[in-house]
Amino acid sequence: MLTVVLVHVGLIAGFSLLRRKNQALPMLTVLVDGKGPDLAKRNDVWLAAMMLLAVLAFFVLGVAAVAARADPRAGLRTVLA
Repeated sequence: MLTVVLVHVGLIAGFSLLRRKNQALPMLTVLVDGKGPDLAKRNDVWLAAMMLLAVLAFFVLGVAAVAARADPRAGLRTVLA
């Protein structure tokens, strides 16, 4: 899975250099130059924040699970310290 992510990032970087235009910026801002429909009707910052928190919680709990397998006496408090 990490390979797929790295290939994706590499392709975006390659296309940005080839076309001399930042191809990653529209993915972050949802704004594209020129005429066309407005695909993002509103800015849902709260939804983006909730998704970020969910991903971070998943990561922290995954690290805690790996640490617990390595040392069963280690708890979440030990991992976060």
